Amino acid sequence: MVVENLTQYEHSKLSKKFNFTDGYMHRKLTKAEQSIINDLSKIFKEAEREQCQQLERDFIKSYFKLARQSVQFDSVQYLFCTSASISLEIVANYLRLHNKSVTLVEPCIDTLVNILRRHKVKLRPLSDQLLDKDSFLENIERLNSDAICLVSPNNPTGLEISRENFIKLTNYCKTKKKILILDASCRIFSDPDSIFDHYGLLARSKANFLVVENTGKVFPTKNLKLSILAVSNNLYQSIYDIHSDFILFTPPFTIKLLTKFVDLYIKEDLFTVWATIQKNRQSLYEAIDGSFLKPRETQTSCTAWLELEGITATKLKSWLENAGIYVIPGTNLYWSDPKKGERFIRVALNREPEIFSKAGVILKKVLRRYR
Repeated sequence: MVVENLTQYEHSKLSKKFNFTDGYMHRKLTKAEQSIINDLSKIFKEAEREQCQQLERDFIKSYFKLARQSVQFDSVQYLFCTSASISLEIVANYLRLHNKSVTLVEPCIDTLVNILRRHKVKLRPLSDQLLDKDSFLENIERLNSDAICLVSPNNPTGLEISRENFIKLTNYCKTKKKILILDASCRIFSDPDSIFDHYGLLARSKANFLVVENTGKVFPTKNLKLSILAVSNNLYQSIYDIHSDFILFTPPFTIKLLTKFVDLYIKEDLFTVWATIQKNRQSLYEAIDGSFLKPRETQTSCTAWLELEGITATKLKSWLENAGIYVIPGTNLYWSDPKKGERFIRVALNREPEIFSKAGVILKKVLRRYR
């Protein structure tokens, strides 16, 4: 029997009406967003290859403003990639070539794990429950890897590293000559009250770091997306040598289009994004109320992370598929011990609320039937 990874499973469910597997934004355009799409021909004509470097700088300034992060052109090099997976592939190539072991957060999206394992990178697990705990650095030191790779906000739980622990980690990495790797693909969904400037702290720490940014989960652009691989100066040449084998330049049309969306979201303070997520989360909570499913994610995650009682994720996934609803079991996300994942399922919330509400009605019936 061939075991699918999550991307393969998500791909097979793309055409399904009640597909809540992948974390990309699938919803109708607002009037303001539609006005951008109405100008696609104009954007295409204006986006020339020769303008690519300036378009990249403009995008960086806008995106980091939206994310409430500082731009550090003196101490950070920004490489554009077509997806976060390509950014991570470049990181994994570097780790393999330099024989670096990695402490990796768990649970986390299996794409990251699979890419690192394909490059024979030695992995040691770190529970994401420690991200905001006093014992965080103690556990990092105990594992003693060459690099520390965190996903914050974490996919699937939404847990984030605290500012205090991030400062401790950057200082540790500088002192012990470790590499800090941060996958910030879900950054835009961070708790507004807990946001702090990662890049300012990284620049001041002088630590070696690699940070992955990603737009795919935010904008309803039919999977037209960008990833930024932010690199500390000391690592830049080695990373750029690998990057240049993959990418000559990122399509200027995509950069210009996404800059339009970013600028719109700055003006509306992410209202449309948050309204979509909050409405769908509420629909889901109403559907599972009184059932054997309990929410365990943070309220600012773009996914719901639900704990099961008295049933495995594999079994529930089968029941839901029979009803036409598709979710992700936690087994692939607990990469060092898949059995732990049988207690959880992940539900993507980046969907059209009308579709999500209809799925909630079906979900409620399924849960009642098997209660």
